[in-house]
Amino acid sequence: LLVFGLGGEGYLSPMSSEFSRRPVCDDLLGHQEGRQFHKFLMRFDEALLACESRFCWLSSKHQHVFTDEVNGVVAFERGDVLFVLNFHHTRDKCMIGVSWDEPMCIILRTDEQHFGGHCREVVASIRENEMHTLRPQLDS
Repeated sequence: LLVFGLGGEGYLSPMSSEFSRRPVCDDLLGHQEGRQFHKFLMRFDEALLACESRFCWLSSKHQHVFTDEVNGVVAFERGDVLFVLNFHHTRDKCMIGVSWDEPMCIILRTDEQHFGGHCREVVASIRENEMHTLRPQLDS
């Protein structure tokens, strides 16, 4: 997500990563778990490509980056899409300033069961007195 969303000039698909090839997954996780992991990576790859096709962020000139080192969050706007990535293993809350003054919806989440995630509830709110501020509860 970080490379594809922010960089836009390169893309590392699951098949091009040495750690996501089926034999490596099988060796690391066991045969059955490796096949499941590979299937989830491929599903996410397909969904990510479909989202880019719909929202066309790679060709957009608009880009704004936000980092919160304490909470391990990188968020960035690219085109009409907001990407939020949580790199912290326990913290799941942060406050992000955004350019848009309109309702937002989640279009792709790595924690969805379809991608092998845990399906945790997501709470994202914009408070009236804090316009352009998003307080998502992130998956840790």
